[in-house]
Amino acid sequence: MVQNESIFLDIQGYTCSFGYVVKEIAIFDGLRSAVFLFQPPFSRALLSDSDKKIVQWAEDHYHGLEWESGYISLNELEPILMHVLKFYNNPKIFLKGTKKFEVLKEFLSETRIHLIPNESEPMLTGDLEWKKHFGFVLGRAGCSSTSVIGLEQYFLR
Repeated sequence: MVQNESIFLDIQGYTCSFGYVVKEIAIFDGLRSAVFLFQPPFSRALLSDSDKKIVQWAEDHYHGLEWESGYISLNELEPILMHVLKFYNNPKIFLKGTKKFEVLKEFLSETRIHLIPNESEPMLTGDLEWKKHFGFVLGRAGCSSTSVIGLEQYFLR
């Protein structure tokens, strides 16, 4: 069992008319990281026109994750979280973003999840120097993995 009590987690996805679609999750404990890229719940062709625009914008301007990409079924999301967390002794899970908090609490006890307020987290306040320092590049696949490492560094300094 890992003694580290803090885990930094980030979720990337799409906010569609039917709800939030998880695309990527990254977990970092200060020593090890893991990134999981999920398959879409259905074909892009089945999205409404407005949801297609939302997805396209996120692909082009936000996280760069393509709707059709992924190698893990969304049905595996909860088992993956449970498997990863069994190696920790009741960890504190730090997460940014209320939408992501709502998604995660569907799978985990709210008492384990610590929401990072926007004003205390530089990535959300536009601190470009901080983003450059930790290599955060908006619009690139894998931004959740960079984000969790940056969060951990920020809170440890």
